[in-house]
Amino acid sequence: MGTVRVSRVKVTVLLVVASAVAVYFAAAFPDAVLAGDALNYRGLMAEIFSGKIPYLDMQFPHLPLMLVPMTVAWLIGGSQDLQSYAFALAGVSTVIVVATGLVIRRIEKGLAIDDLTVRWILVTVPLLPFLLFRNDTWVVLLALCGILLAMNGKKVASILVLGAGSLAKGWPGLWGVVEWKRGNRWVAVAVGAFTLASFAILLSPPLQAAQDPRGTHTETLAGSVTGLVRSLDGSDLRLERSSAVYIDGPWWLLAVNVAFGGLIGLSAWRGMRSSFDWTRSWRLMGALTAALIIASPFFSTQYVAWLSPFAAVDRRATMMMLPVNTFSLILLTSWHQMFEGTRWWWALLVLRNVLFIMVGLYLARSSGASASSLDDRGRLSIAAGGG
Repeated sequence: MGTVRVSRVKVTVLLVVASAVAVYFAAAFPDAVLAGDALNYRGLMAEIFSGKIPYLDMQFPHLPLMLVPMTVAWLIGGSQDLQSYAFALAGVSTVIVVATGLVIRRIEKGLAIDDLTVRWILVTVPLLPFLLFRNDTWVVLLALCGILLAMNGKKVASILVLGAGSLAKGWPGLWGVVEWKRGNRWVAVAVGAFTLASFAILLSPPLQAAQDPRGTHTETLAGSVTGLVRSLDGSDLRLERSSAVYIDGPWWLLAVNVAFGGLIGLSAWRGMRSSFDWTRSWRLMGALTAALIIASPFFSTQYVAWLSPFAAVDRRATMMMLPVNTFSLILLTSWHQMFEGTRWWWALLVLRNVLFIMVGLYLARSSGASASSLDDRGRLSIAAGGG
């Protein structure tokens, strides 16, 4: 199969049409499970515009720069009612998704990775029915813009944009590892400072109180396996709801998540020590992002969008990422099955997480591979141990 070249116009039209179809699809669910976060966002905005200050006068379960897309949606008409806010947020997210596609197109040229844009669109389309009603499109755009600026030698601008991304969700600061590897130590330290600030905010009492964690998040690896085991033996699932759904269990379930995240991180060690190469660094960023998500005590469905641009690096990673994202949509649209202890739902969640780990491990292994270990499409060859 030859390389598929897409113009800026084609990327824009394709993503706008896909987003419109996604919004129509989301509207077909009467319980608003796909667009449900819009209700929470609008409630937060109503409090803020009534004069309350996040973290001080009100509970705000997000990092500060997540306010940007929520505020824009409110200002362009979302203040009227919930339906108006949901459509305004979807409109803002559509613009962000289109901008992301155009940025990836620029990155594709810089990395000389054939079909990166097309593959990213392929794996992202299944996410759109719920991703358009979440804030994570904004974070992905900031991360990729920061990386593009770094590729173009704009160090200060890259620091500021990656720092903004870190203060929105934390993970874009992982690019600091790549900058350290490049020898840009002061850039790495500056990006790392933003990342540390974001984690300090995440661990602060006001944000922890707003998130109210009550066990192991159900969507994490340990949470999903625990839920599957309990559903298979017909025992009480012991679920608790706060800002998310958690499953009650021993403390070491969190350690299981950290262990598997650490496994991906250790697999990427060779990539961190190898000579610098932009394409391998793209894979390394994906591996580190996957490691962080798996090790995290919280794995929200939309987090799969963080990894999608990096998994689009070659056909093999894309073919593993596509079912991850498709399964995520199925799981979200059948959310009520979780509370009923439906076995196929929990089994599918475990499978989604296993495939996600496989993508992370593949990116980690290939981030340290030599050029001779990659085939003509940039994939890690079986002979080199890529599976």
